[in-house]
Amino acid sequence: MRQKHLQIIGLKPEHREEYLRLHREVWPEVEARLRASNLEHYTIFNHGDLLLGYFEYTGSDFDADMAAMAADPATQEWWKLTDPCQQPLPSAIAACKQWDDAEPVYELPDRVVDSAPVVEPVETPVVEPHPVAELAPVVELVETPHPVVEPVETPPRQHEQTEE
Repeated sequence: MRQKHLQIIGLKPEHREEYLRLHREVWPEVEARLRASNLEHYTIFNHGDLLLGYFEYTGSDFDADMAAMAADPATQEWWKLTDPCQQPLPSAIAACKQWDDAEPVYELPDRVVDSAPVVEPVETPVVEPHPVAELAPVVELVETPHPVVEPVETPPRQHEQTEE
């Protein structure tokens, strides 16, 4: 059964460039061990001071495969280079882990072609004018001159004082 995993760890800003440089040329032995441990689609994302590792596990014994990876000499040497660049999150430290696991919240279900709803295009109906509309008289708008309003002098308000 395929299991999807997302793991999170901090990236020390002062080691960012070193970490990125190392991952531009991951050792073939490390990649081979990842595959032998039944990891597929392993991807590490960088977001600010965080690293997010996504992978899909396809084996039958996750703990045994992770133990085999941890015992691998090439992987141990690789971790000696990458671990100083990383800062475990407090929740990972409390669980005695390097990377912390994220819990899935939602996953878009796989699309099954046979049971997927088919959306048929809808034709827009042609609307014919109503016969009564053809008989309606056409009203012309005629511009009507507006009356000119002359200003009217208003008496002062009660609270205003007038000069006498």
